[in-house]
Amino acid sequence: MDAIRALIDHRGDVTVEDMVAVPDSFGRLPLHWALAGVSGNYTDSDNSDAISLRMTGTVKLLLDIRPDTVNASDQHGATAFHYAVKNNTGRGANIGALRLLLHAARLPDTLNLRDDVGTTALGEVIKQHQWAPGSLQAVSEIIDMLLKHGADPRACDSLGRNALHGLCSVSRCESITASSMVNQLLDHLQINETDDLGCTALHYLVRNLDQVDAVRYLVSRGADVNAVDLKGNTPLHEVMKGTIIKPMEERGNREEITGRLKQALDHKRNAIIQILLGAGASEEVVNAAGETPRQVLERVTEERAHRSAAMYAGRGRGRGEVVGKEVSA
Repeated sequence: MDAIRALIDHRGDVTVEDMVAVPDSFGRLPLHWALAGVSGNYTDSDNSDAISLRMTGTVKLLLDIRPDTVNASDQHGATAFHYAVKNNTGRGANIGALRLLLHAARLPDTLNLRDDVGTTALGEVIKQHQWAPGSLQAVSEIIDMLLKHGADPRACDSLGRNALHGLCSVSRCESITASSMVNQLLDHLQINETDDLGCTALHYLVRNLDQVDAVRYLVSRGADVNAVDLKGNTPLHEVMKGTIIKPMEERGNREEITGRLKQALDHKRNAIIQILLGAGASEEVVNAAGETPRQVLERVTEERAHRSAAMYAGRGRGRGEVVGKEVSA
């Protein structure tokens, strides 16, 4: 704060109102920079309060000088809200600054403006949560704040996906049932709404085989296990193509590691299959490619075997090592 005040005091002939509204070469204002967070991915919870205080103080100073900058977008269409929710400090250090933005925004549509890739601030916070392990409580609080101030939970991106679609398609770090986010969104959305591809939230969720509990919960809330997307795929088709997202670090040679990962993959896929079948999912639905769910599984299993064989042929059977990666069917 002292450094900012020193710059203001030595600004020369320019007015302070003009000074805080000068963009850089990418259209970013000082307000955008203040909301961007610290350099790198800083998630030290012990210092999040101090970071939050500094950020909030800086944002308040800038908004007091020029409140209308809250409505400004950079050259990529990102608003102050986009910057705030993408803030990399984690652990909710941006919540105080978001409150200031919500208070300052006089144009209700500002919160729902899209950036150049079609993402709203609500869509961005849902997308960003996957990179911040242990932050679901803070993300849930931010979602609640945005919804209460008029954020539209529908059509959060260029594919017409709503906020629940987004949450189910990017959930990597923790079970989405570990917080109140799903219930928050279902207060505003119907569970079987579809996007421009005809997909429901369940279509997206079953692709992440780590989300077994979340699949069970969505089904219990009435998710349609036989919903068909524009390619004729049901959630049962999609789970056959599922992926273990969570990194797995194991030691051993490649054959040993691959065997353990395949076992985990099969176990989690089978758990989701049983949930879907138990809720009445049909194994006989044929998609636009002429495949039943079981035929999809046979195809992707064969493709995986070919990929593994090619990998071994190209790299040989190496020494023991630590591996952490996504594993696909």
